[in-house]
Amino acid sequence: MKIWLRLCALLATTVVLNACGGIPVSTDYDPSWHLPQPATFAWMEPPKRQLSDPLVDNDLIARRVHRAVGEQLESRGVREATPEQQPDLLATYHIGEEEKLDVTSFRSNFGYYPCWHCFGPGFDSDIWVTQYTEGKLVIDLVDAKTKQLVWRGSAARRLPNFRTPEQRDAYIRETVTAIFKGFPPN
Repeated sequence: MKIWLRLCALLATTVVLNACGGIPVSTDYDPSWHLPQPATFAWMEPPKRQLSDPLVDNDLIARRVHRAVGEQLESRGVREATPEQQPDLLATYHIGEEEKLDVTSFRSNFGYYPCWHCFGPGFDSDIWVTQYTEGKLVIDLVDAKTKQLVWRGSAARRLPNFRTPEQRDAYIRETVTAIFKGFPPN
């Protein structure tokens, strides 16, 4: 009996740890670039988009992203430049969303109830198809002098059904924090 309890506890712990596995993040950077100390940044004008989704790309989201990126850079010693200062880095971001399908195939019943294989043991197959929206956030840091991209971090994750502005804010902060986890690279 104790072994079953231990196995159940181990299984529950494994499930919880896998659920908290983190946000999948991708980063790329110029290995010859080094973050100057002390460093400053300014926001770069985003490129004009021909097709922009107002549900994703709007002033409310922009302020949330700016605030979260600013907090992450500040925590790493990169201060926002004053208007009369020449910044070391220019920051910008790209945001979007895409509809996705999640298809899961698995064996369900052993075959006795409901009685699909009444004349012998067998497994039934089930397929679950779930449609969801994936949000994507890309953050770029550009060397202000050379105008060359020096660091890029991105994350793509399932968008929850937001009910409040606080939930949207928490989601963006969580995503930006995950993206900046390995910054600066050197």
